[in-house]
Amino acid sequence: MDMDKREVEGIQSSYMLTVGLYFGVQAIIGVVALEYAWARTKRFREVDEKRDSMFPQFRRNDVSHWSRWKFYPGAMLLMPTRLFLLAIDGVFLTTIVT
Repeated sequence: MDMDKREVEGIQSSYMLTVGLYFGVQAIIGVVALEYAWARTKRFREVDEKRDSMFPQFRRNDVSHWSRWKFYPGAMLLMPTRLFLLAIDGVFLTTIVT
């Protein structure tokens, strides 16, 4: 069985390195974006009884169930790719419509 040194069970190591780098960068971007969004939404997560009693229809009843760690898997695996695809869709639709 003759096998190239760069090949590991049929998949080239350069391909695996590229995929690993992509997922690593995606995870870092996702975590940074999550932390930024979490910091910007602090006022929505705080329960202010005085304010909420004046506007009960806008009260968030699920704030006690929000946890930062629950958002990490989606942020690291899905969010950066979806944002990139959203930008591509926006450019594409803008050029088609105009």
